Amino acid sequence: MPPHLLLLCRALARAGGVAVAPVALLYLGSALAELAPKPGRMAALWQAMPEMGVSVVPLADLLAAALLVGAPVVLGVTVLAHGVAARTTPRVQRLLIRDRRVAGMLGRVLSVIFGSALGLLFVTSALRAGVFEPVGAIFVLGAVLGPALASMVALAQWAAALRVLCRADLALALAEMQARASLAAHIDAPLFGGVPLSAVAHVPGGALAVPAPCSGVVQRLDVAALEACAAKAGIEVWIEHRPGETVLAGWPMARVSGAPEAAILAQLAQAFTLGPERIPDQDPRYGLSVLAETASRALSPMVQDSGTAVDVIQSLQRLLWDHTRQPRARQVRFARVHVPPPSDAALIEAAFGPLTRDGAGHIEVALPLFAALDSLTRCGREEMARAAQTLCDRLLESSETALAIRAQREELFAIIGAARR
Repeated sequence: MPPHLLLLCRALARAGGVAVAPVALLYLGSALAELAPKPGRMAALWQAMPEMGVSVVPLADLLAAALLVGAPVVLGVTVLAHGVAARTTPRVQRLLIRDRRVAGMLGRVLSVIFGSALGLLFVTSALRAGVFEPVGAIFVLGAVLGPALASMVALAQWAAALRVLCRADLALALAEMQARASLAAHIDAPLFGGVPLSAVAHVPGGALAVPAPCSGVVQRLDVAALEACAAKAGIEVWIEHRPGETVLAGWPMARVSGAPEAAILAQLAQAFTLGPERIPDQDPRYGLSVLAETASRALSPMVQDSGTAVDVIQSLQRLLWDHTRQPRARQVRFARVHVPPPSDAALIEAAFGPLTRDGAGHIEVALPLFAALDSLTRCGREEMARAAQTLCDRLLESSETALAIRAQREELFAIIGAARR
């Protein structure tokens, strides 16, 4: 079941439970009230309890109306929070929409609100119709005030969450967290359990192509399904496009050995999930690109926020440095599927490539950008170190023409020259 549909079902079930609770409490109160002893000196008060129950009907009506009015307010503020996230970059907003914690909390709040309002309407209808026998006042008040208190607690929790949600730095923290998770998954399974496709294990010349059924971005790759299909047909599979890469209709997504039937080729194509946009699930470059886009937007003439750009540079530096500290897993679980190995150069290009262009004209950004790239030249991975050195040279060339003040150019060149000695 899709995650958003699952969250909707949970919210509806929770709302139903909250709505039934007040009615169940009234039924329980009726049963206990009938079984409880009725001393003579309390007879007058006991007989007056139905009127006491009916007297809270206007209060229940008011609370139900207030809750129904509060639900659109919650949704409106949520839309405003997403608008704040969209000011950083639209892809950060997509990350926020995909965040299950935010969606789960919103579902809990709305389910409690609607369930409480529905329960209060049930209670008032039952009291007006005289469905219940004399009920203790404590049960009537509990049936009315319980949902109201639950809604107040839920709204207070949502208000506390919105205080953080409406801040732009939450979007940056969310993007960094998503990028870190993608990089961790990338470390655990860089080849998704397949065999590395290298110069030794090259694609045979007569291998048949598995054409893309439509144009789009490779979002997910089900290597287990490819292995099962390949074992069934007695063939091997060589993947040509990793998640995050674009393919057009008819392009080969993979190649296979032998001469499998068209049905086998169709099953192999189903292991590739294509969509209109990139997603971070199996694409470690996506989160890095989102952070880089946020920094570039902060440096635009409309925003001019160098501090945010520096924060993003430091975040990218931490992510890539920590990534190089972790050993890559090399376990092969699917021996019939050959996967192109990931590129460290592509990771650092996604992270810092746009900033070498957009940050070159800001000395307060160019200096920490060079420091970050210079540190990555000593990360211990040869491919990433070479790519970082290439980006340092590109930053130097861009700054030579982008920095209008001569003193700033000399300062940057002096720092770069001292670092290279």
